[in-house]
Amino acid sequence: MKSNVKVKYVDIKETTILKKTYPELKGKKLTKVDIVDDGEKLNTIKNNSLDFIICNHMLEHCQNPLGTIRNHLKKIKKGGYLYYTVPNKNHTFNIKRKLTTFDHLKKDDLEESKHSQKEHLTDWIKFVEKLKNKKKIIEILKYLVKINYNIHYHVWDEHTFLKFTTSLQSYLNQAIKIVHFIENDKELVAILKK
Repeated sequence: MKSNVKVKYVDIKETTILKKTYPELKGKKLTKVDIVDDGEKLNTIKNNSLDFIICNHMLEHCQNPLGTIRNHLKKIKKGGYLYYTVPNKNHTFNIKRKLTTFDHLKKDDLEESKHSQKEHLTDWIKFVEKLKNKKKIIEILKYLVKINYNIHYHVWDEHTFLKFTTSLQSYLNQAIKIVHFIENDKELVAILKK
């Protein structure tokens, strides 16, 4: 690795606000946020200015992963890399949830994903929070929508994430090439080149 590599950490909120927003992380050491920005859009980053973008366990939190990757491609230089890891649903609390299909992701991209937010949240409440009471599900759904709570909107295993990355190539008009794909313990890793 070159010694002049500079890495900046991006998050939607400052570190102190993140700690307040997610009390379940109390006592955990959080990385200091260098740039406050929406990681799906990266509006504060100039186009064609980065050599790489690393997103560890972020894509599953994006309501529109295809739009996110399209935005990331704008930010990296030609020949630059996108490094993505996502959890393998078979090793997480998502184990009972439905796998995300590429057709679903295309619909999220074309319809700007708002159509499926409640569907994803309901799925989360039923299969991660394990609630069965319809009245309680509706109550919690309203609350999560109100606070714009961030969950794993999308769920992949090794087969569906590989299909996702290979389908990306034609969907994005061959703007990317898959350099590496591997299942790494409990996560899936894809390295893409512009």
